[in-house]
Amino acid sequence: MPIFVIHKHKARNLHYDFRLEKDNVLKSWAVPKEPPRSTNVKRLAVMVDDHALEYANFSGIIPKGNYWAGKVEIWDKGTYEEIEWGSKKIIVDLKGKKLNGIYCLIHFKPKEKNWLFLRRNNYLICFKNCFRGNVFTTSFSSAHPRRACAIPSSKNGKFVLL
Repeated sequence: MPIFVIHKHKARNLHYDFRLEKDNVLKSWAVPKEPPRSTNVKRLAVMVDDHALEYANFSGIIPKGNYWAGKVEIWDKGTYEEIEWGSKKIIVDLKGKKLNGIYCLIHFKPKEKNWLFLRRNNYLICFKNCFRGNVFTTSFSSAHPRRACAIPSSKNGKFVLL
């Protein structure tokens, strides 16, 4: 299983570096505030340069005079299951010590590196591409039981798990 790591980085400003293993590198985003642990919190995540896989285990001090000098510590680490990986949306199931569950990165400014980082309930991971009106448009494999979708109920307007 691929790994993820979140570094707490005290450089000029405290921020968190969210990293996902993909294609033999760590895809990385700088998150200005603590990563979301509940579903009602959204965070800005700015995509930054990829890092070598070996960097996942780094904890220590980057000396003054170097790029992003300051203290780096591992805030959380674990594995993840990739649910969807596209140019506009990444959905993963994190299995860490602090972060567990479905997390999404949504690219919201196409010409910039800005993404939205949020946690979702397991059954609401489909977002807008799941339905066009009330027509189900995305299929999910039975090999991935956490990949579920919800439809609006005709009785009360709330979502019903498929």
